[in-house]
Amino acid sequence: MPELVFAQSGRPRIVVAVPTQPDYADPVMLNNTPALRMLSNAFDGLLRIDFSHNMAVKPAIAESWRRIDSASVEFTLRPGVKFHDGSTVTTGDIVFSLGKERRLGPTRTGNTIASQYQQNIASVQATGPSTVLVTTTIPDPAIDKKLAAWSAQIVSEAAFRNAGQLGKLVQGADRCWCVSCDVQPEGCQSDPQVSR
Repeated sequence: MPELVFAQSGRPRIVVAVPTQPDYADPVMLNNTPALRMLSNAFDGLLRIDFSHNMAVKPAIAESWRRIDSASVEFTLRPGVKFHDGSTVTTGDIVFSLGKERRLGPTRTGNTIASQYQQNIASVQATGPSTVLVTTTIPDPAIDKKLAAWSAQIVSEAAFRNAGQLGKLVQGADRCWCVSCDVQPEGCQSDPQVSR
């Protein structure tokens, strides 16, 4: 099968229509068509699925990863990865993004997509300035694929806490908008395409 080919001069403008806007601006909350199409452009995970190369798991925010044992994987972060506001992605952001608090969602009931896909995660620990250890409750040979899939995107812990409520702020590596925030976080803009 041939590789994906992109035009060498100029990029075409592509408009994607969706039936509605996502109900939440946080990928841990849902995985419907609007969320998948819109929020996947704002968030990255530690790993990613390469759809053009046999669904291989590839590095994203993590530059590498290794199995410590059947229930533990250590990730080394790529240096210099930034959020939209120029702040550096830290191990603290990884711990928060994959941690129980975010998995439980804003109501703390566990009614999130992440709670379904990441239910085997026992702990996420920063083990150094650029390393994170993810430990599962049971041996999980598919944890790397789960962490490359939907609901394992990394968010800025500070931006979410500053927004006042989990699930209100979309902050990715290159953009940020706030959905019905009381106070617009520094560096973010209201997006009329997303605001309710």
